[in-house]
Amino acid sequence: MANTLKGKTLTTWTIILPNENVAKKFMESVSGHFEFMQTRSF
Repeated sequence: MANTLKGKTLTTWTIILPNENVAKKFMESVSGHFEFMQTRSF
């Protein structure tokens, strides 16, 4: 795995949201981007 990440940039975010409704909407939004990045990157 180390060779796969060589030359790549890895970013980690910690996000604290005020309640479950906001968290749900946030996850719906982020999951769309995650799917896009999976198809784009592989």
